[in-house]
Amino acid sequence: MKATNNFKVLGMVSILILSLGSIVGCSSKNKVSNTIQQSKDTQGYENIDGNQTEKLLDSDKNVLIIDVRSEYEYEKGHLLNAINLPYDDDFKSELSEIVDYKDKTVLVYCKSGNRSEKAAVKLVDNGFKNVRNVIDGIDEYDYKLVKADNIIGREAEKMINEDKHDKDLIILDVREPKDFNNGHLQNAINIPIEDIDKRMDELRNYKSKDIIVYCNTGRKSAEVSEKLIEHGFTDVTNIVEGVSEYDFKLVK
Repeated sequence: MKATNNFKVLGMVSILILSLGSIVGCSSKNKVSNTIQQSKDTQGYENIDGNQTEKLLDSDKNVLIIDVRSEYEYEKGHLLNAINLPYDDDFKSELSEIVDYKDKTVLVYCKSGNRSEKAAVKLVDNGFKNVRNVIDGIDEYDYKLVKADNIIGREAEKMINEDKHDKDLIILDVREPKDFNNGHLQNAINIPIEDIDKRMDELRNYKSKDIIVYCNTGRKSAEVSEKLIEHGFTDVTNIVEGVSEYDFKLVK
């Protein structure tokens, strides 16, 4: 009888110990989970890998893509529609150029994720609310890279205004004729993306000039810009913000 009671006591003690262990274990897991969540909340930006980056770039979201590598690295090849804003001593002062994106999604990348992480912190510190840092840099993931230069709408306006007197800048609108007729940038010529190949000889007349390309969203113009680069054009710039995304002054 005593032996039976002893076994009962031992059994109850074992159950109690296991229960306490389970409670402590759950509590520890919750603490780890909370710590991770607090870390994400504190840093203020989200880390994404190469696969997530490609999915974001393929989406229709209006994303500002910033390559924070040097100008030399950028010119060798960069992500489609990426602008170049090197992470250096002037980085903070140049953020005024992209102030319109403080409430929009901003994606930053570099060679390895090191400079882009520092840039992400700087962006958050300066009021940017939806920042994504690419942890898989250019050297760590098989991205499709392009060479055409990219600028945002505000910079494009400056470029066009500065050329008003010289008229050395060719402004190429690659939208449909109906969209062009509804409103386009002043002095723009219209060659829809579908006609680029068969009108390439016509464009060769402008090979020695600076060419700026635009569309509604920056996607078709990016394709055309890259095609021009492939055909030997050297001074080609794509406007990443199309006329449906930036308040350009349009004429008819």
